[in-house]
Amino acid sequence: MQLYPKLEHVYVCLRDYYNYVIYTSGNAGSRYLPNKADIITDVYHRFMAFYREWQLDDPRVLGYIQNRYLSGIFGVVTGTFFHKDCPWTRAEKRKKIDEILHRPELCAVLKAVPPHYGSNPVNNLQTWAFRHGKAGVLVGATELKIKLKRIIRG
Repeated sequence: MQLYPKLEHVYVCLRDYYNYVIYTSGNAGSRYLPNKADIITDVYHRFMAFYREWQLDDPRVLGYIQNRYLSGIFGVVTGTFFHKDCPWTRAEKRKKIDEILHRPELCAVLKAVPPHYGSNPVNNLQTWAFRHGKAGVLVGATELKIKLKRIIRG
């Protein structure tokens, strides 16, 4: 991010030049990181600073930044906090999730971005709880989803 202000030209290439596999062991997406919500929030703030400094004023760019932040935080409260290496009790998870769901920047982005509901009722319950700051419901729905996945896998 610090390099961008020094650039004279920027080119966008639509072709992928890498293959990032999120489920390999050891990467940031698959391992337990206790401060992952803080990292994602910091990246969001840096993107927003970049957006303002460059006066981008483009709803597509703003939407990308906001959706990236929402999906990252959603992944933390429904994935990272339920990782096998997470040492927290159910009550501790609920408290930490509640704190995250009531962060001012998250509340502002949730108001600005419309919800995306699909056909999966458990996912929809998680999404609803996330969007309405209902940590207890979110914990219960996430635990239910984990149990259902185990049953389906056998």
